[in-house]
Amino acid sequence: TDPQLAPDGRDLLFNLHFGGDTEVALVPLAGGTPTVLTKNSLHDRRPVFSADGARVLYEAVARDDTLREVSSIASIDRPAPTKSP
Repeated sequence: TDPQLAPDGRDLLFNLHFGGDTEVALVPLAGGTPTVLTKNSLHDRRPVFSADGARVLYEAVARDDTLREVSSIASIDRPAPTKSP
């Protein structure tokens, strides 16, 4: 849920639901395995890319709703795009 296309159009950012938890994940549009970017006990949702695509911002919410904060992932490890011959 909450899909967000990267500014360069290479990746899709989305929420991944499993085990009663919500995490932020990234998958290349060219195909491949999703990478989970957050791994914690909070519900991480509403992910968005920064304008340059270098960072991800998301809302982190405690299960009992006592904590709400905006968090960021400062750097995303993304392979360089491959060039066609």
